[in-house]
Amino acid sequence: MMGSSYKSTYVWRGGGDKGNWADPKNWTYYGPDGTPAGTLAPSATDSVIFPTGKNVTLAQSSDGVTNLTYASLTVENGASLTFPSYGTVTVNALVSNNGTLDAGTCTSIEFKQVITGNGILNNLSNVAIQLDATSSFSQINITGSGTLTASKDLKANTVSVTGNGSVVVDGNLLVSGKLTVASTVTVKGDIELGQPGSKETVLELKDGQNLTAGNGLSVNGTYVTQDKVYTASGVFAPSYMNSGVTIACFLTGSMIRTTDGDIAVEDIRVGDQLVTLAPENGANVTQPVIWVGKAHARVRPELPDDEAGWPVRVLKDAISDGVPYKDMLITAEHCLFFRGSFMPVRMLVNNVSIFYDKSITGYDYYHVETSQHAVMMADGVLTESYLDTNNRGSFAQTGSVATLSTGRRTWMQHGAAPLTVARENVEPIFHALMARAVTHDFPDAVHRPELTTDANLHLETMDGKIIRKIREENGRVSFMLPAGVTQVRLVSRASRPSDVVGPFVDDRRMLGVLVGDIVVQNGNLAPYHVMLHPESGSLPGWYAASPGETRWTNGSALLPLPTAQPQALRILTLHILSAGPYLLQGEASHLQSRVSG
Repeated sequence: MMGSSYKSTYVWRGGGDKGNWADPKNWTYYGPDGTPAGTLAPSATDSVIFPTGKNVTLAQSSDGVTNLTYASLTVENGASLTFPSYGTVTVNALVSNNGTLDAGTCTSIEFKQVITGNGILNNLSNVAIQLDATSSFSQINITGSGTLTASKDLKANTVSVTGNGSVVVDGNLLVSGKLTVASTVTVKGDIELGQPGSKETVLELKDGQNLTAGNGLSVNGTYVTQDKVYTASGVFAPSYMNSGVTIACFLTGSMIRTTDGDIAVEDIRVGDQLVTLAPENGANVTQPVIWVGKAHARVRPELPDDEAGWPVRVLKDAISDGVPYKDMLITAEHCLFFRGSFMPVRMLVNNVSIFYDKSITGYDYYHVETSQHAVMMADGVLTESYLDTNNRGSFAQTGSVATLSTGRRTWMQHGAAPLTVARENVEPIFHALMARAVTHDFPDAVHRPELTTDANLHLETMDGKIIRKIREENGRVSFMLPAGVTQVRLVSRASRPSDVVGPFVDDRRMLGVLVGDIVVQNGNLAPYHVMLHPESGSLPGWYAASPGETRWTNGSALLPLPTAQPQALRILTLHILSAGPYLLQGEASHLQSRVSG
């Protein structure tokens, strides 16, 4: 709950008939000033709260049909709400759950509105739970024959599905921690597991079980494009990275410098001697190949270019005369070596001499590992050998089998040179390559998407009504709120800095607006400061708090509102600290591939 006291709410006290919500003795009403105003039972337009320390089991209705219709329903941290022992339950309220929702043993429960908070959802029997709106939890536990069906996005830190239980998500499933599947999980949208770059175990599949993702799987920020993720016991999820979408590799035909001359990557074998560069003094050093891996990628064109899996084509002579000496084809995360550092090629794409080749929608790709991570040469370009950061299981072994180095490697400890994505390092290289592109024989007609600084900021109610601003002054934007509205979405344009500023900016978040203070003026009461930033990390559409307790939206951010006086005039004012630029609607960085002969 936002705020430090109860205002215009009904708080469970449990002094009456056990579990009977209609008994006034079970409730204390707190008036608009936050002081107790008697024992009263709530009505359908009221807000109800189960405070810390209260563990309530809802009494069974006589006909087996229970309807819980309220403006909002809050289960505080340290409180629990258990549903009846039989029959059906419909919850038509904005639910804020920081405690525990326990399905009990009833037949079915339907939540018709958004569920927010960092609480637990337990379905430990055989209850059919239906979530009609986007919902978030810290834990979801499904056992027995229990089911959970989500019509929209479902978010949680951990999800465990055991016994004969099942989870079906029509939207996207976002699990920031670990997903355990010993039964059935089917997702029609995307599955995103773990935090980008994390090496934690984020997926455990029991033997004989499948996890199905209709639009693909993202593990620690890396997309996996196969339709099914097959079974393994106690598996580290990165071993499923078989798409090549965000890992660094060479395409077929890349020419690798060896002591016997340049050899196509598909013909490199364990034991071949590569010519590598010692970054500290520029000397040539011979290193043996200890492993060559091969896999296949399929492009996902619905994703942004740098995440879709399109290969990057570096045209002949793009870097300098004879570098590369033929067109180079690599994946977006593959690093090139400039000024003592490795830089991902995606950050150098200028759509002139370096661009995503969209004529290629599927391809084989290869990794070449040397005894030590190395600066090697491919197509005449200084680039990187393979560094095993725990994705070796993505590839099939080619050539002879060799004894491999053990233990997970990191850039910090094992990289042949530093990996940099800092703008101050990458941007000068980007502009130097662009300047070369426009002063040499490369095409100089570059498609530049049209930008705007207009955020088109507005509110949207849960039933789809648009609320436009009534005034804007010094970055403070105000809206008049209709009576009875308990939550809105803050909607704006959104774009990625890497798209609207340049690929040399390593920020690929979809950013809407940066929000500071949020204030609601409720009639003649004192202004209410919505404490969104420290308390609401799981609210859909908001990124983690930035310095100064400001937060970016992703263009559609859910904003719960404090309870209002009946028919009171309410003004919502948002302090917008930053916005834009944005790609105009319909713009895309689609550039027809140009292949040199």
